[in-house]
Amino acid sequence: MEFAKAIVCKTPITPKKLNKQNMKRTILLAFIGVLISATAFGQRDETLFNKLKFTGAWGGSTFHYAQVGENYTTLSGGFGGLEFSKDVFIGFGSYGSVGDFYLDNTSSDRYRMNYSGLLLGYSPKAYKTLHLQTNFMVGNGNIRNLEINESDDFIFVQPYLGVELNVVRWMRVSIGGGYRAVFDDSLPAVNTANLSNAYGEVRLKFGWSWGR
Repeated sequence: MEFAKAIVCKTPITPKKLNKQNMKRTILLAFIGVLISATAFGQRDETLFNKLKFTGAWGGSTFHYAQVGENYTTLSGGFGGLEFSKDVFIGFGSYGSVGDFYLDNTSSDRYRMNYSGLLLGYSPKAYKTLHLQTNFMVGNGNIRNLEINESDDFIFVQPYLGVELNVVRWMRVSIGGGYRAVFDDSLPAVNTANLSNAYGEVRLKFGWSWGR
């Protein structure tokens, strides 16, 4: 009996402690309720990828004419990717110089260049016979000096704007131009100004698009 009294005396339950316990329970229940609500209604939120619907797949070739240093050169490449909601394109592209080129007329050093990266495109009203097309490419590349057998990597961004013609359902042709901006190059006798220039381009695209 005395032992029980001692326990009761050592651990008295006061109204203040009861209030604290009730408050903790209320907070815990409220937190559980918020989690349940978020789980039940969270998927109703609209997101970018809920809006985009897979509508096609395309790939093709590009022919690119641009000034590099003091001279002009041709680059060819390819690309491929998926179309969403008829007007958004997400894919990958690459370019490479056709043969060797000289950066200036006072040096015999010959160079070759290639680069590749993520390709994002947008073609408003792409179902029309003739429509605008724009894309943006970002990635990395490499330029090599063939005389001294040294190379250097660089980073680039390349926006493009042109017009595209729907020839048939599975083939499109576009013509336009843009600007290639190059960063982080440190090869001797090469700087970003040599590689950053405007360009013109012809593009052949093959694939299929469904729906409207």
